[in-house]
Amino acid sequence: MAFDGEIQRAIDFLQKEVYYDKKLWATFVDQFRLQDDGYNLGWRGEYWGKAMRGAVLVYQYSKDEKLYEVLNETVLDMLTVAEDNGRFSCYSVKDEFKGWDMWSRKYVLLGFEYFIEICRDEELKEKIITALCKHLDYIIEHVGD
Repeated sequence: MAFDGEIQRAIDFLQKEVYYDKKLWATFVDQFRLQDDGYNLGWRGEYWGKAMRGAVLVYQYSKDEKLYEVLNETVLDMLTVAEDNGRFSCYSVKDEFKGWDMWSRKYVLLGFEYFIEICRDEELKEKIITALCKHLDYIIEHVGD
């Protein structure tokens, strides 16, 4: 299937002006390093996962190798912000599970799950699955089944 017109222009714009932007992806990941969403109960933690979902859909359509490499790079970067206990959060531990924290954690899961659909590296897939299991175990430990 191939699109044309406005739909194709939108796909091209997203791919080239948004999804190719490594600095934007790094900013999304940095929200998890900074963990300052708790001060105003923000939702910046959803950005990475939502963008990943959209970018994977564009990749599945375009098969653009440059886009794949950008997505692979941000996945590797995102894995570096997982805490030893498995936590991916833009909230500090003292503020966790308030506001939009759980919502953002859900988007971490979804973003990684979408990437797994296109991931060509079996070892990376296993790292992602392990990280997601630890992330979910942490949540279950603190909020229950």
